[in-house]
Amino acid sequence: MRINVFSILIIVFSLSIFTLGLLEVSGIYPWAPEFKETRFLNLPSLFILLGGLMNYAAVTRPPKDFLIILRAIGIYFSHGRNDRAEHKRSIDTIISWQNMLKKDRLDSLTVLSRKYRNSFEGYVFSLILTNYSYDEVKILGELEIDSRYRNTAAGSQILAQLGNASPAFGMLGTLIGLISMMNYFEDPLQLASGLTVALMTTLYGLVLAQFLWYPLSNKLKNYAQIEAYRNKIYLEGIILIAKNRPPLYIKDYLRALIKSEV
Repeated sequence: MRINVFSILIIVFSLSIFTLGLLEVSGIYPWAPEFKETRFLNLPSLFILLGGLMNYAAVTRPPKDFLIILRAIGIYFSHGRNDRAEHKRSIDTIISWQNMLKKDRLDSLTVLSRKYRNSFEGYVFSLILTNYSYDEVKILGELEIDSRYRNTAAGSQILAQLGNASPAFGMLGTLIGLISMMNYFEDPLQLASGLTVALMTTLYGLVLAQFLWYPLSNKLKNYAQIEAYRNKIYLEGIILIAKNRPPLYIKDYLRALIKSEV
């Protein structure tokens, strides 16, 4: 079994910030500044929650899943996509490819496969260049669509797991705060500090779950579905233009395909 250095670094870092939060709450090592301007910012609570979540993710998931989380955050803040409008733009793109292929088929296939080499379209163009039959291209393309969908949808499951874990780590922070309160009944400052952590960590856990992880999970799942169907349109369209079907037939066929599914 191989030891992953990145996972170890994440675990060490997460345990470090978790411990910092614990030291502040227990009064062993007070370090957190006070924010008098707001009552909803408590660094020890954040450190306990985020440290616990990062450690959970590092232990339960491979390092590549952190990239999925970062990608999901980028999708979360991206402009919303309308599936019908997206698919109609895909038809226009396919017709533009057909016009290219009419001029020089082999050279255009080479150019398109290189231009889109990191996307699904480039993969299909490379299959056409390899001289697979159209049935073989369709089979391989559908397998690639399924693989890409599962990889993207896996990110949705990861984010849902973080959503489930956030309130649990929030409750852990609550227990830590309550234990701290029991040890400092005679010290009003420490008593207030423990109560703050007990309440704020639970609040942060619920807010992260309901405002970040679950919305991210749902949006990524929706994105995966739109992307999969867009790739299906590209697959059908590229096969049709490779067969030299008329542009009007390609448009009508793909529009009917969109209406039957969307």
